[in-house]
Amino acid sequence: MEEIFGVSMNTIAVVVVIITLGILALLAWVAFRNPVMFKTGLRNIPRRRAQTTLIIFGLMLATVIMTVAFGTGDTVSSTVTEDIYDLTGETDMLIVWDEEGSPRPE
Repeated sequence: MEEIFGVSMNTIAVVVVIITLGILALLAWVAFRNPVMFKTGLRNIPRRRAQTTLIIFGLMLATVIMTVAFGTGDTVSSTVTEDIYDLTGETDMLIVWDEEGSPRPE
């Protein structure tokens, strides 16, 4: 797979890395600018281990479900397209009208 929606995978990877670095820079800026808010946000992670674990596993499961859905859709689409091409070959269908006025393939 070289492209997604006409955009090369290298371009997509670079954009994702830039977005990730931007988010990490924003997080570092918030931590530096307002350390109390940052510490308050991180405080509940060790306190509520079960809730944190459930949230992380829920996000991972949602990511897996979306990835599988996209992969399955692409696979089914590709398989159906290949089957149709195998069935019809490289022939074009010509529809003509016969004497009775009904179309028939030729």
